[in-house]
Amino acid sequence: MVKTMGQRIWGELWHGWTRFEGRFLAVLLTVQIVVLAGQFVAAPQSLSDGWIWLSSLGGVCGVICAVEVAKGKLSSYFWGTLQVVSYLSLSVHHVLYGEVLLNLFFLTTQGLGFWSWQRHMHADSAAPLVFARRLRWWQWGLAPLAVGLIWLALSHALQLVGSHQPFMDSLTTTFSLSANLLFVFRMSEQWVFWIIVDVLEVILWVRAGDPGQIALWSCRLVNAVYGYVNWRHLAGQRKPEGVVA
Repeated sequence: MVKTMGQRIWGELWHGWTRFEGRFLAVLLTVQIVVLAGQFVAAPQSLSDGWIWLSSLGGVCGVICAVEVAKGKLSSYFWGTLQVVSYLSLSVHHVLYGEVLLNLFFLTTQGLGFWSWQRHMHADSAAPLVFARRLRWWQWGLAPLAVGLIWLALSHALQLVGSHQPFMDSLTTTFSLSANLLFVFRMSEQWVFWIIVDVLEVILWVRAGDPGQIALWSCRLVNAVYGYVNWRHLAGQRKPEGVVA
């Protein structure tokens, strides 16, 4: 089981990409490396700063995860788990309690998402991709109301516990929770929420002063636009008869 999963992670990392997607992933990873090198050039003493290395590791794993999710690859959950663990640690370090709670939630849903995706893959493909779905009109109608109520409640709670950026922290957390639930249940509209999340995360980490995370979320913003386009295509594909949606 472990060997098979390891082979899948390795295989999906190197295979199953179009030429454009391969170059796209390479460019996003290069950005992470350039940002890391730039920090060390600007401040050589930061080579011994473990938080910078952790931020960069999370950035690399986060980029791979995001691009694989946009493609619909199951092994994205492996890279996502590594990114969540690193980001959780950074959020504690920067006293962003909303992000801490959010990543604890992400960590607990990794197993559920993996199970859900594994049951709904294109088995007839050399590089299996997930079957995507779309929200119905009434679900879109409920979304703004749910997001608004959760944001107001969460921002008040974060003020009480002393978060450094309670309103921005709670806003990113609210949209991220919504996007993650749509992600677990394979909804293509998750990417609308991820685009909003990525914009808010860039602002959040500019304020926190972490170049590694700024680079990560900027890359994820670009990827989210591509993910939306690709998942609309995946959601338009018919599922074989007898397969539960």
